[in-house]
Formats: sequence, C-alpha cells, structure tokens
Amino acid sequence: MNDMHAFTVSKHPNAIALRDSSNQASSGEAWSAISDTGRSFGDERFTLSQYLNIENTFISVVRLLATTVRARELEVCYPSAWAPLPWWISKFHAGQNLTLPEVEILCRTMLREYRVFSELAYKDRLRIAFGQDMHMHFAVRDSDTAVVSQIEEFGLHVRHSDFADMFEISADSPETLQPVNVEFWHDVKKLGRDRRVDHITIIERWAYGLYGRTFYQVPSSSPQVVERHLSPNSLITALVDVEEFSINPGPNALIDICEYLSVPLDEQPLIWSRGATGVDFKLAVRPFTSFNSLQEMLADQKGKMTFFFDPEDCDEGRQIVGVTPDRDGKIRDIWQV
Repeated sequence: MNDMHAFTVSKHPNAIALRDSSNQASSGEAWSAISDTGRSFGDERFTLSQYLNIENTFISVVRLLATTVRARELEVCYPSAWAPLPWWISKFHAGQNLTLPEVEILCRTMLREYRVFSELAYKDRLRIAFGQDMHMHFAVRDSDTAVVSQIEEFGLHVRHSDFADMFEISADSPETLQPVNVEFWHDVKKLGRDRRVDHITIIERWAYGLYGRTFYQVPSSSPQVVERHLSPNSLITALVDVEEFSINPGPNALIDICEYLSVPLDEQPLIWSRGATGVDFKLAVRPFTSFNSLQEMLADQKGKMTFFFDPEDCDEGRQIVGVTPDRDGKIRDIWQV
C-alpha cells in the first residue's frame, strides 16, 4: 500500500473546517454539510438543491474510480459506527463486499452525517474514504493517476495528500488473539463452569465505535450456539458476571440509576437491555452516553427496565477474547490497529 498515491477531493480549494468552536456555520463562510441547509452565508441562503448537486458529483467520482480500476464491488474496510446503523445499510462488517449500488447508498449515508464511516477498497488498487466538511480521500496506483484530471472536470478540487494520514495501514499482523474455533468455545464453557454462571454475554464487535457491536446472551453450557450468527473478521468477547440492575419506571427512575453511577456516562456508557429475541439469543440494547438521551427514554417508559454498564474494559479474568476467521480461514487481527 505504501506505493499508492493519495489525493483529497473537496468542493473548494484548501477547505478544511468551516465551523466555529460552537459548531455553528459562521456568516460569510461557505457551507460544509447537509445540516447547513437553510442557513444564510453572506447574502445567500444555502438550499437543498445546492447540496444535492455536490453530493451527486461526489457519487460520480466514486463511480469513476470504480470504473477506472474495473471494480464491480468494493470491500468494507475499518468500519466505524458512532450512531445506530441505519436500517437501509444491510452490509457493514469488515471484509464484506458491496455492489456499486450498495456502495452508492453507503457513500450518501456517510456524506449525510449519519455518523457511520468506512473505507472502501478494491484489491491493492483503490482506497476511498470520506472525511468531514465534504471531503473525500482516495488512493490509486501509478497507472491510475490520470483519473485526477477527470475528477477536476467535474468542478471539484484535487490535491495530493499523505496516504498514512488519510487511511489505516492494512497488513496481516501476527495472530495475537485466539481464533474463534472449537478450542475457543471450550475455554468459554470452562470459564462459565469456573464462575458458576447460568449464562454468558457474547459481544461481537464488527465495527469501531459505540454502536459497532451486537450483544448476545447464551447458555453457559452451550455458548457455541451463537457461532452461526457471527460474521468473519469480528472481535468476539465472551463475558461472565455482567452485573445487571432493574429500575422501576416513574419520577424516581433517574435517581435510582444515579445511585449506580461511579463515573460519568460519557466515560462508561449505560446500556439498556431489552431482552433476547427468540432463539437467537440476540439482545436488543441501547447505549446511553448523556443524561439528555437517558431522560428522554425514561420519560416514555412505563415498564421495568434492565441495565448494565458497558463491559468492554472488564477484568481479564472475566472474559475470553478471540477473532472469527476471515473467509479465507486466516485470522487478521485488525482490532489491534
């Protein structure tokens, strides 16, 4: 990857950040996101049609890059989810291949500030990523750099950038984590017996970020029942002794929760567990990192609620960590990057 040439594409030269410290667009500055729609910049009001014109141009660039390297699909690399994954994004796990129509939907979602991000790649010939303020980064081989002039013909600005600053450096690292295999599940069962628990919490991390995880609750005697639901290249954490607590609804619900707090919510999120879904053992969970979002939820609930604190950084003696093999059977420990 080091011999790839990286570029940054923007709608105006040298655009970096167009927001002040309060995250508000300042009068006289250019717009920088769909959330600026309806705001005035100098004597001009920014319209939706103006935004869509630029968004469509970026999508045209993605199509052009895919055509240049003759790619019919692009691979999801280093996904991150800092908000719930929208329902229209069906594939977002590392290593999954997206058709070009699926790529377009994901790119529009990233541009529209849904707080989900991913690099997109084709073999060792193309890397694409989107940054803040309507910036797009891409990297190509020597033989494909002629595409730059074609992008400039769209009315966008292209400048050279440093590959290491724009993209994660991918490489097969040593197998520092245990593969999720028969031995892994044997160790998980042993952990459950040693701690004398009835169930084990399984966390599948398929993307970086607070929302890049799926929670399962499985019997300690047969934790491997969840294996068929896990995706390749996911970080799997098996946990015991996850301390849950129940809260009754009403005006004192927030006070009752506060009694359990030892650190602020933004340091250790509170997770609302809404139970398993049928035989899949999948937990419907919602994390809270602020009092505002927690208060909004509590104001709408009339039944008893069960919570636990984010267990991701628990003691090593309570957990076993492994990685599901990639589709080629190899263990790629991207979670250590």
